[in-house]
Formats: sequence, C-alpha cells, structure tokens
Amino acid sequence: MLGNRLLHYAKTDYVYYFIVYLILAMVIFYPITLHMNSTVPGSGGDTYQSLWGIWWVSYSTFVLHTSLWHTSLLYYPIGANLVYETFSPLLAILSAPFQSISIPFAYDLMFFFGFAISGIGMYVLAKYLIKNSYAAFFAGLVFSFSAAHVAQSYAHIQWMAIGFVPLSLYFLLTMMDEGNAHRMRSSFWLGLSFVFASFMGGIEEGIMIIVVILMAIVYYLVIKERRALVISRKFVKYSVFALIVAFALGSWGFIPILHVVANPSQSSTVNQYTLSQSSLWSDNILSFFVPSYYNGIFNNGNANFMYGIYETDPTEQVAFVGYAALILALYGLYKERRNRAAIAFAFAAIFFVWLAMGPYLKIGATITSIPGIYVLYHALPGFNVFREPGRFDMIAMMFVGLLAAYGIMHLYELKQLKSDRTKRIAAVAILSFIFLIGSVGMPLNKAFLPLISTHVHASQFYADIGKISGNFSILALPALPNPNSVYPALYPGLATYDTVLSHKPIVEGYITRSNETEIISMENIPLIVQASNLQTTGSPSYPSPIIENYTNETIMSLFNYNTDFITLDTSAYNGTVLPELEHYLGDTFGSPIYSGNSTIAYATKSAIQSRIYNSYVGYPFLPEWAETTYPINGTDQSIWVPFYLSASEPPRILVYAPYPNGTNVTAAINSPVRQYINTDINITAMSLSHSVQNISVYTLTSSNSYLKIASFNVTPHMQAYTIPVKFVSGPIGNPLFLVGNYGSNGEMPVAITGISFNKAN
Repeated sequence: MLGNRLLHYAKTDYVYYFIVYLILAMVIFYPITLHMNSTVPGSGGDTYQSLWGIWWVSYSTFVLHTSLWHTSLLYYPIGANLVYETFSPLLAILSAPFQSISIPFAYDLMFFFGFAISGIGMYVLAKYLIKNSYAAFFAGLVFSFSAAHVAQSYAHIQWMAIGFVPLSLYFLLTMMDEGNAHRMRSSFWLGLSFVFASFMGGIEEGIMIIVVILMAIVYYLVIKERRALVISRKFVKYSVFALIVAFALGSWGFIPILHVVANPSQSSTVNQYTLSQSSLWSDNILSFFVPSYYNGIFNNGNANFMYGIYETDPTEQVAFVGYAALILALYGLYKERRNRAAIAFAFAAIFFVWLAMGPYLKIGATITSIPGIYVLYHALPGFNVFREPGRFDMIAMMFVGLLAAYGIMHLYELKQLKSDRTKRIAAVAILSFIFLIGSVGMPLNKAFLPLISTHVHASQFYADIGKISGNFSILALPALPNPNSVYPALYPGLATYDTVLSHKPIVEGYITRSNETEIISMENIPLIVQASNLQTTGSPSYPSPIIENYTNETIMSLFNYNTDFITLDTSAYNGTVLPELEHYLGDTFGSPIYSGNSTIAYATKSAIQSRIYNSYVGYPFLPEWAETTYPINGTDQSIWVPFYLSASEPPRILVYAPYPNGTNVTAAINSPVRQYINTDINITAMSLSHSVQNISVYTLTSSNSYLKIASFNVTPHMQAYTIPVKFVSGPIGNPLFLVGNYGSNGEMPVAITGISFNKAN
C-alpha cells in the first residue's frame, strides 16, 4: 500500500517541480556545481563548522557509536556540548552516503537539495490555498530563492532546507479542514514535519513553526465561521496526537535539548546577545529595497557594496524582497482585498518583517529609538534563541510568496492570457527570470566568487597526524576569532574542519553556541591570547592580574591538555608580526617539524619535559577578575577588580608551585609524597573606597574546608603587601580565595595591579 502511494506521488507534479527547483539551483549556483568536489557555498568560519558538522554526525553515529550531542574533538579537554549546535543532524545523515566521495561534495548536494525541498514545500502550501499550479510554482520560487534565504544558505546549513515551515502550515490547515477525510493523517505529518524542521534545519526553525501555528490558530479564533474548528474536541485530539508523534520521533533530539534547558550551566549559550547587540544584527529598513550583498550582478565583487546597510554581517542583514515579487504581492492583495485569508497573509508578512528589524528601527547608519516587537519577543523564555532577528525575513517571504501567487492567478484572468496556455507559461517564466535576477543574480567574474564560496583543500599535516596512533591534542594558532577581520572565525573554523582529517582533538574550536567554560579553557593558555593580540593589535600582551613567566604557564597548560603539537597558519598574520611569533615559537619549542603551504608545526614534548614545574604558575578564574583603568598619582593605570560570582563564591586563583630542588619531574609527579615550598605572595593593591578594606586569603584543606592563611588591611593608597604561605609543589595545585567586602554587584572595593609568587628566604 505504501509502495503504491509513493508511486502515485512520483507521478504527480510534486516530483516534476522538485526537479525544476533542483535544476534551477544547480544552474544559478554554477560555480559550485562545476567544482562540487572542492568548492562549497559560503565563506568564513561558519562554512567550515557546517562542513565539520555533517561529518561529525555521521562519524559519531556510524563509526564511534556515541552521542552526536557532545564531542571531545573540540575545546579539549573539556569538550563541547552540541545540543544547540547548528549542524542539521538529519541533513547530515542524508549526506552520509556521499561523504565517501568528499565532504564538500556531500555538502554541496545538501545545498542544492535544500533549495529544492524549500521550493516544493512552499509549492504544496500555495497550491492548496491558491488552487493554481503556475501560481504555486512562483510562490515556491519566491520562498526558496529569496535573497534572505540565499544569503543564509551560503553559510548556514540549518537554513538550507526550510520547506518544512510551509509544509507544517499546510498539514495544520488540512488537519483543521472538516472536508478532509484524512485529518488524523495530516496530524501525523504535522508532527513529523516539526521533527524534520527542527533537525534537518535547526531548533530556530522549529520555533518559527510554533509562531506560525500560533498565528494560524489566532486567525481561526478571530474568524467567527472558523472558530469552532479550533474550539473542538477533535482539534485537541489531533493536536495532542501531533505532539505525541513529534516527541516520539524526535525524542533523540528533544530530550537532550530539554535536559540542557533544565540545566543551563551544562549547555552552550542559548542567547548570547543583549537587545543592543541584536540591534547590530537586525535588518536595516533600506535593506528591503536594495539588492542583496550577494547578488552577482549588482555587487559583482565590490566588497564595499552597500557597506552602511550590511555593516555587521551581510549574511544576517540581506532582506531584499525583489520588486517583481513585491509588485505581484501588492497586486494580488488588491485583487483579493475582500479575502480575509489574503489580508491575514499581509499582516503576517508585516509581523515577521517587523520582527526582522530587531529591537529598534534602523535607517541607514542610524539606530533610532523606535522600538520593535522584537523587544517583546526577546523577553520570551526559550524563544529568544533567535539572536539574529533578520532570520525572520524568510518567514515573511513565505507570506509574500502566497500574495504573489494571488497576483499570478489574477494575471491569468487577463484576456490575452486566459485562453492561451503557452502565453501563461511564458509569463510565469519571464516573471521568474526577473525575480531571480533581482533576488539572486549570477556571478559574472572571479572577483565575486570569494563572497559566496570557499575552496576547501586538504591539509597535508593534519592528514599525516591522522596516521599517528595515540591520544593527544593539537593547538592551532590563531585560536581565537579576530574581531577586525571580515571573517572573524575563519581560522578557528578551519582548525575545526581539520579534525575531519586528523581525528585528533584540538584545544580550540568553533561552534555557533559556545559557552564561557570553553572560552576560559583557551584563555588559560597565554600563548593563545598573545597570538590573538599579536594578530589584532600587533602586541603579544597577556592581560592577567598575575605577573609571572607566561611561557611556563603556557607549557603547564599544554601539559595538562595533553598537547603534542602546535600549528601556525601564517596566512593569518601580516609580515610585520609573523617573524616575531615564529621567533618566539622557535625559541620555546625548537625548530618546526613541518612547513608547507601556510602551515608551520612545532612539537611540544621536549619543552614541556624540560620546563614544567620549574616556576610558579597561577591561574585566576577570569570571570572573577575585571580589568579596568584607574587614575593613580595623576596617571591612568591598568588595575584589576576582583568579583564574587555569588555571595558565597569569592574570587579564586589556582597556583602551582615549583619543586624546591632538582627532583626528577616524572618521578615527583608519580610520587604520593607531597613536597612543600615556603612562598611569599606579593600583592600590590589599594582601596577604591575612602576607608581601609580588610582582605583575607583562604585556601582549602584536604577535607575541602576553608582555611584562612592571611589577612591584611588595604589602604586608599597603592601599596605592596607580602603574605608568607606554604604551598604544595608540583601538580597538586593550591587554590586561593580572596575574601573581602561584597559590593552591590559582587565587586570588591579594591584594585590590584599585580600578583606574583616567589620562594621565601
């Protein structure tokens, strides 16, 4: 029976138009089609992490047989929680058979498939509502090939296949249709569509469906004649069944999501942006009326194209509707002005456009004080997973497409088209061509290609590393995003993708929902911060309240992170600072073991064995220390203000003390006998209030209870203080806690310019 049904659908226009949308995508994006084994859509770190994502899902599922929601390959040794990662697990599974050809080939297939499924999903909805195949085809074209969808698809795998949003609305409407004899079947497909949207797309797409469904229900409640369809036992029954289907078929993903929602400290950050930050990623009102940054005809390789409108990130801020679609939509709305459904589509389009414009209206380079409804949306728990408001454009285009379909339908009523099928097809073809040229365009020269595509090449070094047995990690520099770059996360993203070749963990990584712990794990290695600052400011500085030998701190961290190799991507640095970084790495780790293309690699074991535990190393818990400037003796100086995370969590420092003699390090590490060293803690501090502040220093006993080891009064004048203590040498570590007055925001009213440690006489 199922086979007969599938055969029936295979003979319908759904398959025909699916193929048409697929061919259109392959023609429009021909630079990718011609190089599917090596070139992928998009540019920057997001592209590389998406490539890594489809590989990781299949690798963890079919090779490791472990959960795909956590990986130890990134941010080693703590790993990364991937529950909110945008790697589209169902799309990744679909790509698995093609990954044996190459990861880029499999990714490109999913890219083209995404446009086809988006178009056909919209076609199904539009045909049901408009009852005209040509009009429905154009609606699918508007939705799938909208400038916003193309821009998002270039770098975000989760936005490639968005066809399950209109499909979900279609199944909701047929579920509520009393004339439909298969309402329970529609309920099942609604639940399944939600699962596909959430995991072939992303959890944000699932939230989009929830918003659209709520709007549809409100519409039915408002319309008196349809109110009974919602306020009924059958609707409740079908809705509950859809929820059961969705949860049963998507439990493998929904349960981990619910777990991290209930335990936010264990998850990656859901919404990293404040309202003011979201404003930077919102649509500019002008962006709805000017061609896309990624339009190959109007931009054609000009990096400064409409820079004031697309200043933050063109991927998130492209919103061009397309004048062909807009005119047809307005014409359709005019002709259907007495149709309450058409009026509802117009209001829905306006609603999502309003959301896309973010917290405050932006006009040109000005962010006004005019608030948008995103301010309210942002406050909804769970829904604020949308950090970039501009993504709502794609849903707005769904309703624009429906209105444009009405416009096409009424064009066919014109006398010269009404009775001539050839002319009707030609009219749709011409309008489609005009829309595609305005919305997408086609790249006309090579200068445009870097804006829309990335040439992916295999790293020989990482391929060679993959042949080495054993468990060790790699540190790739630069490891932190460069905020001054057009593609800030390019190099962390590239390092993430290189694990596809090496199968070895890296200290850094790039995922779209990182958390504070992952960032701190990197910043505990001074070399990472110094290399980043050298890249961005030209100075290898390492801001820390502790003054010590930062090279030894780096070596200590590399030892703890089991890091055997450091790689340097020379293309990330200019010719002025690169020699300085190479010289430092050579002095610290010896001559490179590999040099090829833009990669230089160093082995770390020799340096670690010769220098570990030879000096004091202190790790401040960075969230509890805020760097600022303060006028001291008429000069602004850098100071550190310690903070409590909570009233019961005073600022911490973990100190490793050197061995007091030339004891063999390996033997000492393995020895159960503790060695102690008399140490002076040197603190230069001043009270920021007008009164003397008492500071106590605590440590932990073997039973994890607090033990006060010192107390001193900090005056309103910068002054040095020395605190004699006894530290455990070697790998045990000595936790210190600074306890003082707890300010209104957790800050201690003292300033510290430097903390150091030295052997006591």
